[in-house]
Parts: sequence; structure tokens; C-alpha cells
Amino acid sequence: MTIHLYLTQKKIEPDYERAVKEYQKRLQRFAALTLHYGTDIKKAALSAQDKKGIRILITPGKKTPASTELAEKFSRFFVDGYSSLHFFLGSKEDAKDLNGFDEQLSLTGFSVSAGLTAVLAAEQFYRAFCILNHITYHK
Repeated sequence: MTIHLYLTQKKIEPDYERAVKEYQKRLQRFAALTLHYGTDIKKAALSAQDKKGIRILITPGKKTPASTELAEKFSRFFVDGYSSLHFFLGSKEDAKDLNGFDEQLSLTGFSVSAGLTAVLAAEQFYRAFCILNHITYHK
């Protein structure tokens, strides 16, 4: 399983980058998480269309899934045979045109930096895999 996280920014704040790397390390036993910086998300979504994966746009929004709901969504992706998940960090404006994306997901109702959103996404991915594998997330 591979997870790709696409950001339009060329880099993120060092503290956020360290946090994402920590979650990449934790996720290793379940999936490989790769970050792609400086991405035109519309073009990347169209190029990812040819791969055996699903393309999900992450934007700020009012409806954010609970961790168990996100885990169930991941489970459905696996059952449907997807070998890679492509997540694209977008804005509220990007949500107006979903052409090129299979689904939309909100992790927070707030507009936050790409770095913080990347950390939130990595943490939620890790949490979802813990739930699916019956691993206690909190110690």
C-alpha cells in the first residue's frame, strides 16, 4: 500500500516536517507515505488517474469524519482493490471543481497552513491503520 500526499507548497515549516516524518516512520509497517511538494494538484490528479489508485481532495470543511469513519473508508478502498491512495491538499476554491478527483475529504473546519494539514493527514492515516489493525492508538 502506498499513500501519496501532494502539496502545492515547495516546502513546509521545519516543525511540521519533523512531525510528518515521525508519522511516516510509524506508518512504515502498514504503508509507505510519500510527500510531493510544489505540485499542481489538478495536473497531478489527472496523471494519477492512470494508476491503480483513488484520488482524494483534502479541503477545509464543516463535515469532518471521525477516525473510525476514515478507517472504514480506507477499508473500503482496500476491498475495492486500490493499491495506492492519492491525497491532494487543496483550498475551499479547489472544492468548487472536483473534476479529476474521485472523492473529497475534510480534516478540519479551519483554513490552516499546508504544513499543519499535512501533519493532520499523516496522523489521521496512522490512526486509521491502527484502528483497522486493532492496535491501541493512545498509551
